[in-house]
Amino acid sequence: MAAGGAAVRAFVAIDLPAPIKEALGQLQAGLDLPPEIIRWVRPENLHLTLQFLGEVPEAKVAAVGTAVEEVAHRADPFVVDLARLGAFPTLGAPRVVWVGVERGAEEAEALARALGRALRPLGFKPEDRAFRPHLTLGRVRAAHARERLMRAVEQARDVTVGEVRVDRVVLFRSDLRPTGPIYAKLRECPLGTGAGAAAPHGG
Repeated sequence: MAAGGAAVRAFVAIDLPAPIKEALGQLQAGLDLPPEIIRWVRPENLHLTLQFLGEVPEAKVAAVGTAVEEVAHRADPFVVDLARLGAFPTLGAPRVVWVGVERGAEEAEALARALGRALRPLGFKPEDRAFRPHLTLGRVRAAHARERLMRAVEQARDVTVGEVRVDRVVLFRSDLRPTGPIYAKLRECPLGTGAGAAAPHGG
């Protein structure tokens, strides 16, 4: 959205504890799909995106961080269960392989909606499509290998990764490199630290 001047590529997400990232890395390896078929997200970069912001002018970063923090203060911590494997837009025509959110999906959706409302006045439009909490494992490179990928996903469809206690959200910076993005935390915002904190339910 930057029309000139310095900007940072940014997004708001739920970070994951190291043991969950390790388990997801093992899941990626267990699917046994070579890099020419799918480009896996590096385990250390795995996260659950709540809102992608794109290019944020450096002059607005502090205001964005404040808006995210205010939303976080009004939300209670919650737990998500990461389970089930799938693909977008469909398993028959996969472009992204993901792990789903079972318990905690409603809370994650409500948090994403609250972020959208808070960031709109700063010039960030929420995505047109409905938010579906998921964790991107990899992006498909070779459509011709669809059948092999479908078999691998089908065999692991009912996987259970584990639970994550969500007690903060993070404003991340993303620096794109030829070897893949490098993420840095711009601000960590604990949930439920404001007076009268309540889960961010409502539309």
